[in-house]
Amino acid sequence: MSMEDLERLMRDLRNEPELMKELRALGESRESWVRWARERGYRFSVQEAEGLAASRGELSDDELDMVAGGWDGTTDGSGGG
Repeated sequence: MSMEDLERLMRDLRNEPELMKELRALGESRESWVRWARERGYRFSVQEAEGLAASRGELSDDELDMVAGGWDGTTDGSGGG
C-alpha cells in the first residue's frame, strides 16, 4: 500500500494547491514531510519516497518545479505567465 499512497500523494499535490502550500511550509526535512503525509492518511517511509524517485529516473518538468518550489499556483508553469 505504501507505494500506492506515495503515488496518490504526488497526484494530490499536483491537483490540490493547498496541500502543496502546507508541504512547502515544512521546510526541507524529509522526515517532517513523511510525518505530515501520515497525518493525512498517506502511508510511506522516507526510504520508499527516495526509492520511488530513484526508480522513476528523471523527474518531469512539472515534478521538478513542484519539488524545487518553482510553481506558485498562478501560472501553468510554461513560463508564459
